Amino acid sequence: MNSQQLRNSIESSALDARFSEIYPSDTILAQRERYVKLIDKFESLFGEREAMLLSVPGRVEVCGNHTDHQGGQVLAAAINLDIIAVCAATEDTYIRLRQDGFGDNNVDISNLAPSEIEQSTSPALVRGVAAFLSKNGAKIGGIVACVDSQVPAGGGLSSSAAYGVMIGNMISQLYNNGAIEPIALAKATYHAEREYYGKPVGLMDQTACAVGGLVHIDFANSEPIVNKVTLNSEKFGHALCIIDTGGDHTDLTPEYAAVPGEMKAVAQHFGAQLLSQVDEATFWNGVAELRNVVPDRAIMRAAHYYAENARVATAVASARTADYPTFFEVIKQSGSSSHRYLQNVAFTQGEKQNLALALSVTEKLLGNHGAFRVHGGGFEGSILAMVPQDFVTEYSAAMNRIFGENACTVLQLRKDGAVKI
Repeated sequence: MNSQQLRNSIESSALDARFSEIYPSDTILAQRERYVKLIDKFESLFGEREAMLLSVPGRVEVCGNHTDHQGGQVLAAAINLDIIAVCAATEDTYIRLRQDGFGDNNVDISNLAPSEIEQSTSPALVRGVAAFLSKNGAKIGGIVACVDSQVPAGGGLSSSAAYGVMIGNMISQLYNNGAIEPIALAKATYHAEREYYGKPVGLMDQTACAVGGLVHIDFANSEPIVNKVTLNSEKFGHALCIIDTGGDHTDLTPEYAAVPGEMKAVAQHFGAQLLSQVDEATFWNGVAELRNVVPDRAIMRAAHYYAENARVATAVASARTADYPTFFEVIKQSGSSSHRYLQNVAFTQGEKQNLALALSVTEKLLGNHGAFRVHGGGFEGSILAMVPQDFVTEYSAAMNRIFGENACTVLQLRKDGAVKI
């Protein structure tokens, strides 16, 4: 289908049924306008041609904070905020992406080697994803695309993971008949973020974006085990809210890297590479000896890992049985452990402690209702709150007053991951 036909399909409501599978019903009109605007931009830059419409969601981490990089378990969910693309194959070797606010990417994929100059830039993700997929047997080629993202950069909803998965989704749909599995798209993005972009990430964000739905992921083996979990929305009765506290984590890579680094140091003391390879009883029996080898903080972070892994199992079981009082209690325990043991909420020095303040205010506002916890990597960024539906307006207004207009975003879960529209 060419770009003009895609536009006609949208404007005639022919794609509304597909949109309703991905977006909240009250946003369909806005999504139509969003896609048409992007097609217009695409045609203004690249002309009318055969093209595709693609979408990849952002994600929230529900439970399992800093467990994925140690072969642990997580519970994560795709959300309605997404990154979309109008894209087409070309006959050259350039992937050309146009996205407002992020500049132009022109990446020659005839050269797939990492570049130090590209580190911490989006071209690194493009090159890295293409390199991984090519190395693993996928066909790659030139692409022109216009991209629009509703996943806020720096908001804790995995904008970089969604972007990388979108690159893989383009390659899959345009050159491989959509046959590249979601886990392969996730691994390609993970590889690109670590080896090309220079970000010490785990595999959770990319997997949640690629697979979609509410998912329980076990990273104990090289191939993650992914199982979808059904949430009874009527019984759940709470909204997922993300509060962007306004902190800047641009220069916090060393802090993020220290978490897996210290956990790995504990594992290596026991002759392993990951904490998942060390029996919990062995760890606890070795604490006295560990204090001569690693900082106490590393031991506390390892302790968080073992308890958090167990909490994920409880969260999954309680979600499956709609035991939401237990579910909310586990989420709050997860947040408390991240704050006290993992120590990725507040810096010990400095006037601003955005995350700690947001958690404190949320605890006061929610009382014994719902749940809350640090979201994602921590240190700066966002928190996750599960807010009773009849209190969402009041809660959002309070958080927006403190952390700025639109700091609080109310989310909906999305069942689809990386897709073609």
